[in-house]
Amino acid sequence: MKTMTILLSLFVFLFTSCESNDAIETQAAPAEYYEYVETVEAISQDCIDSVLTITSADSLTQFDVDGLLLMREEEKLARDVYAYFYEQYELKIFSNITASEERHAAAVLYLLESFGIEDPMQEEVGVFANETLQELYTSLTAAGTTIEEALATGAYIEEYDIVDLEELIEATEIAAIERVYGNLLAGSGNHLRGFVRTLGNYGVSYEPQILSVEKFDELIADSNSCGQGNRQGQGKQQNSMNGQNGNGSRGENGNGQGYRGGK
Repeated sequence: MKTMTILLSLFVFLFTSCESNDAIETQAAPAEYYEYVETVEAISQDCIDSVLTITSADSLTQFDVDGLLLMREEEKLARDVYAYFYEQYELKIFSNITASEERHAAAVLYLLESFGIEDPMQEEVGVFANETLQELYTSLTAAGTTIEEALATGAYIEEYDIVDLEELIEATEIAAIERVYGNLLAGSGNHLRGFVRTLGNYGVSYEPQILSVEKFDELIADSNSCGQGNRQGQGKQQNSMNGQNGNGSRGENGNGQGYRGGK
């Protein structure tokens, strides 16, 4: 995985502006965003229901365990960054998605508790057991020095989540885990569209930083995404699985290949 030192340079011009932003004031998220807030909220209950008949913890691989630990804190990362940006700019989309990320983190916690895995998440905002996520939090919050940069940072975080979730879905054979991850994946797609559309309100065209252009365009066009979270609804993604011991990297071409799990 690339360090956030490199990512900071990426944010110097992470997007292209279609017009001057000097006169643009804080405004609400686009109407489309609120159309799928209810979908994201419904996903959380679906996540809980899907694990009621959970299988034995003995069936989990170490990769499954590492993935759950990562996603618990990765959802917290998104929540904490968006909460920070809401305090800075009072833009409604940040508070809405902060609440969604809280529910997503709770769904992962339910899995951890069901499998008897110790929760790695610390309650203090901006504090993480995972050293990589700790560095990410510091760098991402520092990158959002304007409303536009904060929104672009949000879009980047959702790309980051999407790549990890697709790879974790591909690797697991546990139906309950796959179902929850699939629902979180649908939520991340919704959030990505929300950030991209809100940036459009500011005359900014966001360009993908991790996902391929083709995958990004597909997600942006998919305005009817909902949480399926199973093989029939999501399908197994044909991503290369690198770094199962936590040594994977994002890949040099920006296509988001390589799972980073672990610390």
